[in-house]
Amino acid sequence: MSPYQKRGNAALFGLALVATVAMGALPHPAYAEHGQVTRGVLLGLAAGYVGSQILNHKNTPAGSTAQPVITPPPAAAPTYSAPAYSANSPDSIVFRNEDRQVRMAIQYHLMQDGFYRGSIDGIWGPATESAVYQYANAHNEVGNLVSKAASRQVFADILNSHPATNTNGG
Repeated sequence: MSPYQKRGNAALFGLALVATVAMGALPHPAYAEHGQVTRGVLLGLAAGYVGSQILNHKNTPAGSTAQPVITPPPAAAPTYSAPAYSANSPDSIVFRNEDRQVRMAIQYHLMQDGFYRGSIDGIWGPATESAVYQYANAHNEVGNLVSKAASRQVFADILNSHPATNTNGG
């Protein structure tokens, strides 16, 4: 019998007892003169409560106690994280094989596009790797970073993403 059925039975038992007292079937009338609650109604309510406790105790196995139901919190949604820094990836090898001025130009163009926040030093590090990956991701070229030839093309695209600036004033 479920806990709800037990409570329902106990409530019906209590209501039946109260109704019996209220209708005068027992020696105590339900109401005295002028609407005051009499001893019979109070006894009926008390008997209903005792009856519900008896029903609950009778349907509980000996020695068992109700255990609270504990539900685990919902699992956090998986989040994407950038790949760990790799000094030996194809893109890092291609980058390091470029002249220093070219490496600095790549970092500069990545900074202009909002992908790079490090210093323009021509050194392959976590900030440069992250910026290259973010650029490739934004331009649907992430798959090109797995080979040296395709990485060269990504770096060429970065360098060609901005028109050359003439620093000679003419």
